[in-house]
Order: sequence, then structure tokens, then C-alpha cells
Amino acid sequence: MEGCAFGNRTGSEHLHRPSAGRMSDRANRRSASVDGDTYLGSWQLIPELCNYQQGEAPRSGLYVIAESAGALRLTVDWVDRAGLEHHIEFGGLPDGSEQKVDTPGLTHMTLTRVDSRTLDSAAYLGGERVMYARRVAHANLLSTLQRMRTPAGEVSIFQVYRRAAD
Repeated sequence: MEGCAFGNRTGSEHLHRPSAGRMSDRANRRSASVDGDTYLGSWQLIPELCNYQQGEAPRSGLYVIAESAGALRLTVDWVDRAGLEHHIEFGGLPDGSEQKVDTPGLTHMTLTRVDSRTLDSAAYLGGERVMYARRVAHANLLSTLQRMRTPAGEVSIFQVYRRAAD
């Protein structure tokens, strides 16, 4: 699922979150507008419309993109094919700025509001981008394209979500 290296928890694994100081360090920085952004909300995975270059789509998933005081929080919960539950969350200002993370194997991430329908994120190890995701809202659907570097090369995942009833 989305951004596993940002923080992935199954069972008793630790959930890694961006550094606590990330928001206070940028308190005076003007963030991108998120008013009316259509990618905000709760989204239910449509597994049969997903394409995983490696592995299989989960049985189910819920993706929530929320905004508070200009910052975004992305939360993903899913159940894999073996029935194991997973959870990741990350967030920050959607202004493209580097934001430190406490995740082993990563040094920082970025969130970028491209436009009112499109949100990008990337994760880095030093100066090297190791993960990238683009989310695009289309009316009541959200598509995500993710690219991750693995020891075997780059892997792509395409997912489609339907807006969940509130």
C-alpha cells in the first residue's frame, strides 16, 4: 500500500512518524492552499481495479487524507491477502518543503499540492528519492500511482479508491 516506508505497522511493529518538530519549524512558512481540494476525504480501495507490479492488491483498504491548519495527515489502513491488518500514517505541510522523518532508511519526505485534484509525496535517503506517489481525484474516485526503489529495481503500484460515505 501507499508509502510503506513512511511507517508501516502490523501487529506490534512500531509506527514511525515524521519528527515532532516538523510543524513548529515551519510555523511561519506559508503552506499551499487546501481549501476545496478534492483529494481530501475518506477513500475505499477498489481491489479489482488495482495493478501491482509485484505482489497482489489487498483485500480491502481505507485511505484518509485530512487537513488541519494547512497541514495534511494521510492515514492508510488495509487488510492484505493473508488477512493481516496494516496501518501507515504520515503528513506535513503540502508546500514541497523537506520534512524530517524518524523512519529507518529514510532521511526526509516532501508533500506537494500540485493543484486542487493532485497531491504528490516523495521519500528520500539523503539526496536520493526512493519513493514517490501521486494521488489524483476524479469526482468520486481517487487514483494513486506509486513508485518505490527496491534491491531488485523500481516497482510500481496503481490503485483506485471510491469516496467513502461519511
